[in-house]
Amino acid sequence: MNFKVIKFGFLSTGRHFVDAAYPGDSASVGDILELAQQYKMAATVLGEHSPRGKQHNPRRFLALHSIELHLNAFLLAKGLDSKAIRGLKHNIGERSRMAMDAGLILRRRTAEHLATLTSNREYLVIRYGPEMTATLTQVNRVMATLEELSKKVTKICTTVVEASIKARKSPTRARSAQKPCKRRILRKERRNLHGIQESV
Repeated sequence: MNFKVIKFGFLSTGRHFVDAAYPGDSASVGDILELAQQYKMAATVLGEHSPRGKQHNPRRFLALHSIELHLNAFLLAKGLDSKAIRGLKHNIGERSRMAMDAGLILRRRTAEHLATLTSNREYLVIRYGPEMTATLTQVNRVMATLEELSKKVTKICTTVVEASIKARKSPTRARSAQKPCKRRILRKERRNLHGIQESV
């Protein structure tokens, strides 16, 4: 079958093109936060097994992605929709600015470092520019920024997730009257939340 052009939702063969949801569009605050914690853990473990004196670019990449996801979770918790967050691409500086405008309080050094990550194009350099790694900030600085961000964002987002779970419980209905699907979703979010709290 020859697929040449995708236009107006139809393939050139005449078959209807299925417009699948963009990954992450339906993810909850808890889902994004859990993924952020997984990348943080991976960066930590990789650092423990990396030779000293190296640039640790894979570790740095995992840490930067975790930073981005923590900021995404915070912005989502504050009401920004996933499409708007996706429009920021990998701009960590703009994410952090918006997060601080929305109430996230960070140390001055951390806030400045988050802005520097974008101005130095660190996300781009660690993936495609091995000849430019000398311009990057120290990996220990990246991990320190991630650690502070993780603790503060997790605390705030946990409160939001707990409030969301309570809000979805109907006070006028007995637990046995809740739909099985709804009960499963609530149980899953509680398990995710418990796992996130233990990992911080």
